[in-house]
Amino acid sequence: MTTLGLLHLIGPILKLGPIITATRQMHWKTPVWATEGGAELLLIYIAIAVALATQHPGTLSLDHLLGIKGPKAVTLAMLAGVAAGLITSEVQNASGDDDEEQTSAEAA
Repeated sequence: MTTLGLLHLIGPILKLGPIITATRQMHWKTPVWATEGGAELLLIYIAIAVALATQHPGTLSLDHLLGIKGPKAVTLAMLAGVAAGLITSEVQNASGDDDEEQTSAEAA
């Protein structure tokens, strides 16, 4: 869809949630470089998704040819969903960190 310019906002925004969550959960505590298990590549993917979501698809896109204009309400709703996913991820990580500290304290 993104390549053809059909509903151009949906593809990049739907990619952001999983990429940001994976970055936070799996790569946050490592150095940034991919060779060291870091989030270097994922940060590039985030930058590309944001760039695609903030630009108009152009005159050769299916959106332009079909006269489809991206509704801002849908875009805001999707961004709110990404934000909600990030908050949920943070809450889960915070409770997981507390459980790990409690378990290691009980083991000692």
